[in-house]
Amino acid sequence: MINNWKQKTWEEKKKGFKIAASIFLVFISVSFFSSPIYEKDDIKKITVTLTKNPRFVKPQNTSKVQGKPFVIFQTTSGTFELRGIDYKYLKHQQLRKNVKKGDQLTLGVLEEKVLTIHKGSVNYLQFAKAQFHKQKNRLFLRYLFTPLFFIALIPLFLKRQPMLRQNDGQYLKVDFAAILFYTFIAMFILLLMTIGFDAISSSEFIE
Repeated sequence: MINNWKQKTWEEKKKGFKIAASIFLVFISVSFFSSPIYEKDDIKKITVTLTKNPRFVKPQNTSKVQGKPFVIFQTTSGTFELRGIDYKYLKHQQLRKNVKKGDQLTLGVLEEKVLTIHKGSVNYLQFAKAQFHKQKNRLFLRYLFTPLFFIALIPLFLKRQPMLRQNDGQYLKVDFAAILFYTFIAMFILLLMTIGFDAISSSEFIE
């Protein structure tokens, strides 16, 4: 595969960098819209009574879709769901043990989405941590793919592949594909050290 890339003409390589730049731009754009971040003022507090025990759902994964687990709350005021990153910050063991059919809960909701859960004075969903996780998730994507996007753009403005003269008088082609690869590795490690692994964690629950 590496040899095939090296044998490509500069124009063929530029097409590859154009595709790469488009993909990186998509990831950057997604970071502005995925996993909406909420303020407490965005949510509506309602008091409900559970008509059934909270139901933990784990959809079956298929070859095309990866099902993500969620919780369903069936109440006297309708059905509400806890999904996504907010779901990760559920104190699930406490909720499974202490929240049952007939209990009265105070839910913070936005339409059918559950964003806070209280039973009396006990908080079962870490709202602030969930929103902070979403912010870190977005920053991780932006900081990772923005430098890659600009590196992939550079070859598109060059008519010829640039050459660097070495000390022995030989010329070496500037390998932008290698620069992209090593920049990706370096940025990924740097972001793990600064923003943290939890920003991309697939853990079902984060205490």
